[in-house]
Amino acid sequence: MNPDNPALAHQLRSFSSNYLDTVRHEISAGIEFWKRLGQGRPASVRMQSRGVMYAMYQISDERLIQTNYCLARATANSPTYLAPSGDHAYRCARADFEWLWDHADPV
Repeated sequence: MNPDNPALAHQLRSFSSNYLDTVRHEISAGIEFWKRLGQGRPASVRMQSRGVMYAMYQISDERLIQTNYCLARATANSPTYLAPSGDHAYRCARADFEWLWDHADPV
């Protein structure tokens, strides 16, 4: 997610008065890390500038790992789903991921 996405503030719980700034800084640092890692390799980074991200997706041609973002608990304590590529959950998440990718901003 783009650290300047207006929806970001609405996806976070209030742990402290500067938590939003902390998360924005972590996102920016992560973007720099992935850009450096991808230099000279067939990799790319995209940011969602609008809208809410409902889950973290890790998708390969073989399987899906999806962790939903929950407001009631930390992401580390949120449910994580595994699905093989032939599963309906995989196909739905893959379609969402592809749509988000196509509508995200290249970094």
